[in-house]
Amino acid sequence: CRQKKELQQRSEAFEATMPSAAEAANYQMILEDIRRVMPEPGEDEALSAKHELASHARQIRETANLLNNLLTDGEDSVADRLAQAYRLAKLAPEAGERFLEQCGLLSENVRELADAAADFSSKVELDEEAYAALETRLGVLFALKRRYGPTLEHVLQTFTEAEARLDDYRRGDEKRNAFRQEAAELQKDMLKTRTNMEVLAKLTSDFTDAFSQ
Repeated sequence: CRQKKELQQRSEAFEATMPSAAEAANYQMILEDIRRVMPEPGEDEALSAKHELASHARQIRETANLLNNLLTDGEDSVADRLAQAYRLAKLAPEAGERFLEQCGLLSENVRELADAAADFSSKVELDEEAYAALETRLGVLFALKRRYGPTLEHVLQTFTEAEARLDDYRRGDEKRNAFRQEAAELQKDMLKTRTNMEVLAKLTSDFTDAFSQ
């Protein structure tokens, strides 16, 4: 009958989509691989933004330190060159007070600029340990995206799908038993219907025979 055919089709469709043991093992491996990392939605973007800021902090400190060296601390710094010009001015009084004054102002400005660079560098927060942990986490997330991506959303979708497919495999026997139970109930209903029809047919026949007599 139609119901029996539909049940057979559903059962065959279920078996056709049921993962094999090898596929189930692969789904299990995928789940364990992703579960070890436990990525959060949008985590890679949030960490990338933090990494960029941390990278800028490092660049700021390096640049500020370099500027400080160029101005006052390094060999052949601006301060050293200005000192030579200042000495020259003292050796040549004919240059006048204005030349000496300009050398003094330039030296003062250089010192102030160097102090400002050093002060700014000291205020920039840079936790080397946190920065290293940030890079490590981004590397782990990148590896996951390379295997199951290309995006973290694809990774999470892969996890959800693998979890569902593995659940299908584990509940396979339960589903098959449900199909068998449904088939048995259907067979029972069909037998009951057939019996009722036979009884009705016999009653009709008896009534017809009685009426014909």
